[in-house]
Amino acid sequence: CRGYLGYPIPDASGKVLGTICILRPHRGGFGEYDHRVLRMFAKRAAMEIERMALESKIQESEKDVWELVENAPIMIWRISLDGRILMISRKGREELGYESDKILRDSWFDLIHPDDLPGIRSKIDGTSAIGAPNGLFSTPIRLRKRDGDYGSFFTTIRPVRDSSGKVKLLEGITFQIPAEDD
Repeated sequence: CRGYLGYPIPDASGKVLGTICILRPHRGGFGEYDHRVLRMFAKRAAMEIERMALESKIQESEKDVWELVENAPIMIWRISLDGRILMISRKGREELGYESDKILRDSWFDLIHPDDLPGIRSKIDGTSAIGAPNGLFSTPIRLRKRDGDYGSFFTTIRPVRDSSGKVKLLEGITFQIPAEDD
């Protein structure tokens, strides 16, 4: 190599992450254009390295949160507004008698006892319509288990809003109420 031009790749704090360089097989100087282009690429490389590091941290954080949800001693869930189950914790799947994620094919509203459903829908619609800051409500509920029997539960439901304030999904925590003979 007879020609070399290199620039450091600094992070936002100024720490050097590496270098980027141009190698030429022949002699000759590098012009101002070469310097500007390499400086630009060094900055872009630094931004990409930082973006990838942040993405990795976010993925690790999401993994930690998911592990917390999966290992929680309570049912944690999220549903779409039409009732499609988007996520349900391991405890929820176990209490309802489901193995793995087969429950994700069901509608949350189909699991609610028919006598309880109108009241639940009314509360969901009411908290969504009034635009309460958190719209949180708690209620007893009967849920159909995989074997067809209904279990008694207590649930807290919260609408999740988008940036414009419109409800985009529902999430909640639910725990089984032990039978009186337990």
